[in-house]
Amino acid sequence: MSALAFHHDFETGSALDLKRCGVYRYAEHESTRIWCMSWRQGERGIINRWWPGAADPVPLLAHVAAGGTMKVHNASFERTIWNVLIRGRLCPHWPELRIEQQDCTMARAAVLAIPQSLEIVAKVVGARAQKDMDGNALMMKMSRPRKLVPLSAMLA
Repeated sequence: MSALAFHHDFETGSALDLKRCGVYRYAEHESTRIWCMSWRQGERGIINRWWPGAADPVPLLAHVAAGGTMKVHNASFERTIWNVLIRGRLCPHWPELRIEQQDCTMARAAVLAIPQSLEIVAKVVGARAQKDMDGNALMMKMSRPRKLVPLSAMLA
């Protein structure tokens, strides 16, 4: 196991609205998909990307299998996507990510009475990397549920 913590972050989309249905229903829904997962080792490591169909992120999986720590923002979402969507549907050979392996920056913010959005946390703590709000807006637009248009309306 590496002494350094690893970080990871999933980008997902679904026909369901996560805020309305909750993380478990969202992760289990047939329309929910993973676009990518960004991950890195340590605080200054190279940011890597994984997407469904790509080669396994071997160093990351070895770290999790060895019981290593994962730093994430919103641990319940990240763990549920990892265990329910990845292990349950896409990559059942991936190791389970256990709650005790996670170090959640959102939970740390809550303890300090800092608003829990990643954007605000990064500003308050003076992080050298701030949340990319243009990229966030694009991800929100792409991942939010869309109204279904009847085929008859498309052909008219």
